[in-house]
Amino acid sequence: MWDIGGGSGSISIEWSLINNAAKIYTIEQNKKRIGFIRENIKICNQKYNSLTQSAPDILEILEKPDRIFIGGVLLQIREIRL
Repeated sequence: MWDIGGGSGSISIEWSLINNAAKIYTIEQNKKRIGFIRENIKICNQKYNSLTQSAPDILEILEKPDRIFIGGVLLQIREIRL
């Protein structure tokens, strides 16, 4: 799963609790928010990848997901092509 515009990481954390075998990537470009995501991952005792980078750039190197959640304010929404 890709959680694009991860914010606090709540969507990714909830998904990891439901499906702990899932490959989850939380993509967030705001460094302060990625800090919150990492704290929340630790608090919830979950393990998955959080990436600090803008969505259009990083998506090209990640493996294709089975699910995508686009949250937050994503200004480059038109640039994301699967």
